[in-house]
Amino acid sequence: MNANGANRDVIFKVNNSELMRLQGSTGNLGIGTPGPSFPLHVVTSGNSGLGVYAGTSSANQIYLGNTAGESVVGTLSNQNFGIIANGGQKVTVTTGGNVGIGISG
Repeated sequence: MNANGANRDVIFKVNNSELMRLQGSTGNLGIGTPGPSFPLHVVTSGNSGLGVYAGTSSANQIYLGNTAGESVVGTLSNQNFGIIANGGQKVTVTTGGNVGIGISG
């Protein structure tokens, strides 16, 4: 679609309303958002939705809720698995298999 390696976004519109965008610069796919922040970024009305992030500089995460990422499920920077709600870690599963509720590790 983008000839000769051009660094352009691919945009899908219906009735002049943007539904999906594939960013040429990042490869991020946005559904319901013109500026996806994650490899897969889905937004519904009111900035709520789903985001999936798997990167080398941050933990692998799936966020649910709003685009501020206040509800997150995924691996933490220390490779433990965690659930974060309202900005605080609520559940942790350590790499050793221990489960903590209401503690961060």
